[in-house]
Amino acid sequence: MAGCLLAAAVLAGCEGSVSLGGSSVARGEVEDRITAKFGPLFQRVDPPVEVACPESLQAEVGVTMQCALTDPGDGATYPVNVSVDSVNGDDTHFNLDLVGVTAVDETDVEGEIVNTFGTRFQSTDLSADCPASLRAKVGVEMQCALTDPADGTTYPVDVAVDSVDGANTAFSFEIGDPADS
Repeated sequence: MAGCLLAAAVLAGCEGSVSLGGSSVARGEVEDRITAKFGPLFQRVDPPVEVACPESLQAEVGVTMQCALTDPGDGATYPVNVSVDSVNGDDTHFNLDLVGVTAVDETDVEGEIVNTFGTRFQSTDLSADCPASLRAKVGVEMQCALTDPADGTTYPVDVAVDSVDGANTAFSFEIGDPADS
């Protein structure tokens, strides 16, 4: 097992966008999209994060509303700003902005894993896959996968947030035994 301590810049807030059809997007559909987009940051599958929106989202450019996301783990509630940026027929595109939560983008975590273990495997062709961005909160953990394309072996990589200081998040890695083929 190998470990490493890294510091990475954090994203200020978390954003996402989706497209759905109709003259309005049902409240439940907006809530489901918020849960799908931001739920992984809270590592909640059972029970999932709770999301509440005040109403359906009108399919009109410039329309905004604010929903609330509650983490059942600690009861903290965060606002989610929803804004429609385009409507094309029955296709409504809207952005989601989770306020008050910072995270390290999953591609940055994946890059750090590849850089850290590239020397060990003497390869620059390694690939890493993480399920989501890493929430910048001490104690948050997630598991990524590191694949060596030379032989197709996949290794689990446990990632843990060790400290958060302003815009810097320090996290460590621990690589496990290869997954069974």
